[in-house]
Amino acid sequence: MKIKHWFYLFFSVCLLTACLAVAAGAVTYGGTCGDEGDNLTWTFDIGTDILTVSGKGAMATYTQASDVPWNAYRTLIKNVTVVGGVTSIGNYAFSDCPLLVGVSIPSTVKSIGEEAFSRCAKLIRLSIPEGVTSIGDRAFSECPSLSAISFPGGLTSVGASVLEGCDKLTYNKHGGANYLGNSANPYFYLVSATDKNILACEVNEKTRYIGAYAFADCWELERVTLGENVERIGEGAFCRCVGLVDI
Repeated sequence: MKIKHWFYLFFSVCLLTACLAVAAGAVTYGGTCGDEGDNLTWTFDIGTDILTVSGKGAMATYTQASDVPWNAYRTLIKNVTVVGGVTSIGNYAFSDCPLLVGVSIPSTVKSIGEEAFSRCAKLIRLSIPEGVTSIGDRAFSECPSLSAISFPGGLTSVGASVLEGCDKLTYNKHGGANYLGNSANPYFYLVSATDKNILACEVNEKTRYIGAYAFADCWELERVTLGENVERIGEGAFCRCVGLVDI
């Protein structure tokens, strides 16, 4: 009986110590996540629920969400901080983070990979810095709470279905946060996934590639103007646009 009593006492003390450490933000996990191995490092602080990526150069490219080194902590992450010096955000890097609400991306980032922020249910706002020129397929798809997102005017490549399933994003013809590009050079105006009420779009002069299904099912779309530098239009980019009369 005494051994059993001391075992429970020891277990209780260990559990209390762990809880106090977590509460104090003392428990952190980390490793490397760079395209060149240790050129980038990551840390996750359980006390603050912040994931931080730092270093210089590109992030590794992952083939699925479970390959990301912080996969075990996805359901705990509430904030992501990418420190200046990081030049890319890899495929699936922060997808399936159900509690993610805050993201900080530095101007050194040039590309955001495929499904990098997909299925982040609580993500409300996101600002993409001016340095980003490339965004991968479905990068922000299925983020049902996303109501405001700003994109840089220097985008040259936007993948397919980047905002598919972001039902709170609405048509905004006069600028603001709800379109790709800036007010002088919009890539295209965003539409609500529920009503598809886009009327016209203009692809800016810097754009070379229009992603697959980019404007699919935009039933009210009537007019499209393409920039002179467009080299490729993806599969189904304007499919089922039954109102399209001029391109």
